[in-house]
Amino acid sequence: MFNRKLISLAVVATVSPFLFACTSQDLYEATQENRLQECRKLYGAQREECEAQYQKSYDTYERERNEVINEGINQGK
Repeated sequence: MFNRKLISLAVVATVSPFLFACTSQDLYEATQENRLQECRKLYGAQREECEAQYQKSYDTYERERNEVINEGINQGK
C-alpha cells in the first residue's frame, strides 16, 4: 500500500512540471491541430470550410481576444 502511494506521488511530482510548462500558445496550437485533424476526415468543400475555421494564428487569436476583453471592460465603466 505504501509503495503505491509513493509511486503515485513520484509520478505526480515528475509529470506536474511538464503540465505547467505548457503555455497558452502551446495549448491553442495543439487544440487547433486536433481540430484540423478532424477536418481532414472530410472531403471537398466541407473539408475546406472546416479547415478555414482553424487557420487563425495564435497572434491573431490573442489580439482579437484582447479586443473583446477590452470592449467588455470599457462597457462596464
